[in-house]
Amino acid sequence: MSTLKVGTIQDHANGNDAISIDSGGRPILSGQPCVAVQCTNSGTFGTSHSDTTYDTTYRTPIPLFTSGTTTTQLNRGGMTLSFPSHPSGAGNFAKVVVPATGLYEYHFYGCGYNISTSDWIVLGLMKNHQTEDSTGNLTFGGMNLQINNASDQMDTIYFNACHSMVMSLTANDYIVPYAQSVNNLNLVGMTNGQFGFVLKQIA
Repeated sequence: MSTLKVGTIQDHANGNDAISIDSGGRPILSGQPCVAVQCTNSGTFGTSHSDTTYDTTYRTPIPLFTSGTTTTQLNRGGMTLSFPSHPSGAGNFAKVVVPATGLYEYHFYGCGYNISTSDWIVLGLMKNHQTEDSTGNLTFGGMNLQINNASDQMDTIYFNACHSMVMSLTANDYIVPYAQSVNNLNLVGMTNGQFGFVLKQIA
């Protein structure tokens, strides 16, 4: 039996790092495209323009990724991450351009705090689209929630906003976290809360 001792494995053509081995013997997939973003913005967004922090339309990029509340936890493997100004003129949205054709896994985590009764909420992604729209569905719908308040009272609703999906993307495609049909929503939803997402190539 023999032991191969290496610190880094590279591709044979260009010498790019593919796998690194740390001092504990743990492999790190340094060449795998992966991005992770976390946000703590407690502002609300939606179509209830009189009392939301960020006024949006029916189908909209999530506008909460402002510079003071957003942390890039990981960005490797050629992912291009940016936070453009929101089309409505308030807030910022997250945009990720993928470097390679393949299969990607997206995971969004967080808690929602909805302030409107009888609202229908969809969270997910748009591919190669970053504008606001008065109609239309998402390219990838991750979760939807129908709030039905039988007593017709203004009760606030907390819910788990986590959702995951697997999608096929082509090099230079981009994805943007979107919301559909939101009246007044806070994605932190709790004291000292946070929300965010991970996008990584899996095949």
